[in-house]
Amino acid sequence: MRSGVLVLFLPALLTLPGCKPPAQTASEAPAPAVSETKVPPPPTVTEQELMSQLAGDGAQVVSGLGTQSDVAHGSTWFKGDVAATGSTAYLYLGKLGEGASTLRFVVRHEGPRAATLGNCTVIVDGAEAGFFVLVPNKFENLPGGNVRQLADTHFDDVRAVVLTMINGQAAVIRTADGAEIRLGRAELDDMRRVLSAYLHMQGQR
Repeated sequence: MRSGVLVLFLPALLTLPGCKPPAQTASEAPAPAVSETKVPPPPTVTEQELMSQLAGDGAQVVSGLGTQSDVAHGSTWFKGDVAATGSTAYLYLGKLGEGASTLRFVVRHEGPRAATLGNCTVIVDGAEAGFFVLVPNKFENLPGGNVRQLADTHFDDVRAVVLTMINGQAAVIRTADGAEIRLGRAELDDMRRVLSAYLHMQGQR
């Protein structure tokens, strides 16, 4: 009786020690979303009430948002008055033609070295409000030796902590390695406006 040996060849992605990620042009538009298997919990009654209130202002908000067209995918992205440089976080609303809309939560870090965005703690008005996990999807070496990272996830994955943030006066996103991204009332109001527009498009009344 003959025995056989089954050998599987699996592709491997190797990263050489000491190598920096290649320089890229970090467009502000989120990268195409990776399919997610985890289903976020449904909104609580309190969250539903808050989002229903925000949806009522959405029709007036849309016209005041900045837009960026993605001709290749037939979509338009909307955002508030997001600073062109520096570390920040914001909501980014995508409208796919006349069809569905999507809302992304984006974190942008700039500094002398890359930050560990894998486990971020959120502090609102001095009190810990929650945490989230992001995987950076864009990296760029900036002039002067700084780097820029972009990471994003769907709003539903961070819904509770974002709603807490926009109801506060100030928020801090603290990365696992201690880098801090500070958001004032202006940045949080921008998030509120974009969320209002999204909820209006979704028909949440």
